[in-house]
Amino acid sequence: MVTNNISQELFIARQPIFDGKLRIYGYELLFRDADMESANVINGEVATSKVIIDGFSLAQKGIPKKTYFFINFPYKSLISGIAEILPKETTVVEILEDVIIDRDILRACIDLKKKGYLLALDDFIGHVTNKKLFKLIDIVKIDILNMEVATIEKLILLVKNLNPTIKILVEKVEDRKIFNITKKMGADLFQGYFFQKPELVKGKSIPPTTITKLKLLAFFSKKNISDNLDELENIIKTDLSLSYKLLKYINSPAIGLANKIKKIRQAINLLGYNNVVKWCRIFLLSTINPSDRGIEIIRQSTIRGYFLTGLIDFIKTDHTEDELFMLGLFSLLDALLDQSMEDILALLPLDDTIKDTLLGKKTPLYPYLKLIEKQERGDWKGVLNLLKELKMPLDLVSSVYANALGETDKLFKANSN
Repeated sequence: MVTNNISQELFIARQPIFDGKLRIYGYELLFRDADMESANVINGEVATSKVIIDGFSLAQKGIPKKTYFFINFPYKSLISGIAEILPKETTVVEILEDVIIDRDILRACIDLKKKGYLLALDDFIGHVTNKKLFKLIDIVKIDILNMEVATIEKLILLVKNLNPTIKILVEKVEDRKIFNITKKMGADLFQGYFFQKPELVKGKSIPPTTITKLKLLAFFSKKNISDNLDELENIIKTDLSLSYKLLKYINSPAIGLANKIKKIRQAINLLGYNNVVKWCRIFLLSTINPSDRGIEIIRQSTIRGYFLTGLIDFIKTDHTEDELFMLGLFSLLDALLDQSMEDILALLPLDDTIKDTLLGKKTPLYPYLKLIEKQERGDWKGVLNLLKELKMPLDLVSSVYANALGETDKLFKANSN
């Protein structure tokens, strides 16, 4: 049944969509209500309304205001006009593949277009049941996973012939090769996990500036340095950009201090050692790859870090909260640096369990990293199975993930001011 506290029990995944230059275009939002194991919802339309309202608000945390959000709409939700409660400036109404295109749907789509909404058609496989619809559609999505290249090209050409103004969004893009192929075919937008995977080039080495930053990260990875504030202060002071950003961060509206802070030591004392360490890691990673793709990887890594620390009371481990945060933050380093994880970890004196987990080995921490990965993908069945295996409450993931989004939003807002 639908609970009154759905915002705290809402499962959500946010998947980035890039343009051909790997700039963020938008995000697809995948929702599942708290009653994941049952379809017995008293009023499906009321439940859908609550999910869209609460989920949309939650998913926007930390995202620029002009970013598009793709929302899946089934038949009844489309004709009921629910979409109009969402902002037209940033909402893409995604028509699910099983929606029957009848007069009511066409009327609803015409109405949405007149009001300024973008319309997307999900999972197009070449069946043109109603050409009138294609005159209204702005974006067509093609799921290319396990699809022959010739078939992909045929579908793209078909859509362009029907309406040359339509943008083609290819989803399930798993590697750089297929990204380049579909881009040449005329695809405009791209969704998939290619952005999380490194583009390994034989003989490519990490630039010296990056090595320096990784050595700083290595310092923060060492144990028993929390009392050595002098060394921490000196590291920050020797990097002009780092010290400037730290003072800018602590004096930002997101922190909300009454008096302006001018000294590094004062900033460290006020924020606390653990918070400064987290901030430094995120800042340093962000300077390694400042592209939209890089920023999205860092944002997702930060969410992972806060997610894992949010589970610390449920994880049977001797590892500290800081180490769990680091595990999440470093989990996409290979994609950020376009290097193998093995080569990167060789530079970092990390705990063996943390290292092994990052390398994909079945450590005690491995299931928790897999949990956030499945959450990101919207693999709700996988989430449920892991929660049962880990003996964790069903509503935990949504509340911890919501908090992780909020904490990440706070950091990124302050750094963007």
